[in-house]
Amino acid sequence: MGRPLKGSGLVTVLYGTVEYYKRQITDYLTKNQTNKLDKDIWIIFSKLENEIFYDQFLNDEKIRVQFLNNLTNAVSQLTERNSKGNFNEIINFHHETY
Repeated sequence: MGRPLKGSGLVTVLYGTVEYYKRQITDYLTKNQTNKLDKDIWIIFSKLENEIFYDQFLNDEKIRVQFLNNLTNAVSQLTERNSKGNFNEIINFHHETY
């Protein structure tokens, strides 16, 4: 489900998957390092959510719902990881995974 997105390594991540959203969030966090990690996660969540709602190619409501669930799961996984550590652990996790 979704469009392929080439990764920096051997991994291909499909658009709309939990892995895709985790990558988008950690890429954003890497580029915009601040002290307000939780706030930044919700900023990128809002941007990605908006992308899902207004993507002209996502005209199937079931797919939109699945993508929103995947985005929510990605944020949950990253915020859970953040509550146990710090920003650097999230970034290191991102680089180890991809």
